[in-house]
Amino acid sequence: CNMIKIILPILIVLLDQLTKFIVEKYLYFKQIAVIDNILLLTYVQNRGGAWGAFSGNLWLFIIILAIECLISWSFILKDFALR
Repeated sequence: CNMIKIILPILIVLLDQLTKFIVEKYLYFKQIAVIDNILLLTYVQNRGGAWGAFSGNLWLFIIILAIECLISWSFILKDFALR
């Protein structure tokens, strides 16, 4: 059960990166109809965080992300130490 807490997030990140690679390779500035007139896949870019937050302030985004990662890992390591 403890290994799932480590492996699952890694798999999610890998799947996320794989889908981004596929989209950039096959959908770059294109639109694909998956289901005619119902579901379209369209390539768009977001140069910030969620919904464009921190756009143009990448350094601030990286600092906040690094702090969040350190806090998350401290909770994970603390959880392992308690078991």
